[in-house]
Amino acid sequence: MSIQRSRAVIAASHSLSSYTGVYEVRSASDSAAPPIRYEVFVRANALWVRTTAAAVEPGLDTEFDLMTAGGDDFHPRQYRNGTLIGEEMDELITSLMANGRATGFEVRGIAEDKILARATRR
Repeated sequence: MSIQRSRAVIAASHSLSSYTGVYEVRSASDSAAPPIRYEVFVRANALWVRTTAAAVEPGLDTEFDLMTAGGDDFHPRQYRNGTLIGEEMDELITSLMANGRATGFEVRGIAEDKILARATRR
């Protein structure tokens, strides 16, 4: 038995390697909070993020993948014990590009219509 995707596959604007790197993510609402490290890498033809427990909800894995949303936009997908448990469709990670390479990104809350965090490449 095969499973049919309910959504068409959307491609990113740039090669996946254009988005890889280590980023410092800072809260947009708390400038005094220390930055959180995100390592973005390619695994199995998808972008993945490795971070710390401080960056995810309690009980969730500190690695998650990014589902392309078109252009340079991605939705994070949550995992618990290596099993996909949900897609964060209300969050959008928008890569900031220069010369075909991500220099940072913004995490946007779609429902709140605001920037939740900003990241810069280290």
